[in-house]
Amino acid sequence: MPEQDGNVIELYYDCISPYSWIAFESGAMPEQDGNVIELYYDCISPYSWIAFEVLTSYEKILPFKLKLKPYSLPWVMKGASQIPPALQSPAKAMYMMKDLKNVADYWNVPLHQPEDFLGGTLKRGTAKAQRFLTAIQLNQPKYLEAASRELFKRVWSTDKPVHQIEHLREVAASIGLPDADKIIGAVDSPRVKETLKKRTDEALEQGAFGAPWIVLRRPNKEEVCFFGSDRIHVIVHLLGCSFPGPVVKAKL
Repeated sequence: MPEQDGNVIELYYDCISPYSWIAFESGAMPEQDGNVIELYYDCISPYSWIAFEVLTSYEKILPFKLKLKPYSLPWVMKGASQIPPALQSPAKAMYMMKDLKNVADYWNVPLHQPEDFLGGTLKRGTAKAQRFLTAIQLNQPKYLEAASRELFKRVWSTDKPVHQIEHLREVAASIGLPDADKIIGAVDSPRVKETLKKRTDEALEQGAFGAPWIVLRRPNKEEVCFFGSDRIHVIVHLLGCSFPGPVVKAKL
């Protein structure tokens, strides 16, 4: 064991907090060690929400920095010549509904199937929502996580629309977004559209074909890409850590 050299860490904790338990057992929060995880996501994707909640929680207890990268799933599907999974076959659609419930329950994400996903949610799309997130990232980046979560909740928990400006205003009000009118006004601007397109093209160049798309970058090692939310345990392994499991409920 190394000498303490007079260094002292004071841990203030409450047994109601799962983070406190992890810090208590580990002795200290881990350093990031230059590891970066990039999460490409679209709020039309339920598995994106699961990955989003897990990674935003794990960032607090594992050695990596999370970079949120909202992109356009329809553009990815078109660029990769893919068909949305729910449209590939009735059997796959039925499987996904059951799988989503099981996976969401495991991770404590309150995900509920929209009443009319194919004819309503999917048809209306999330183009304005994803541009809204892009505009927030360009102007008020510290609100990106809260805005993303609120959009995920509307699509996949409370079954509320996200495709019109008035819906974006509701999201902005719910998270206390500064300069909301300016940011919402930029949703259809060339700068925001081009930024979203460049990020989507960036993911396609990495091999993306769906959402979520996750990229793990570690110093002096080859980057590793993952599709979906079911490889989190592998990512944790590559970080050299033990898998924490569903340690935290979604912050909703």
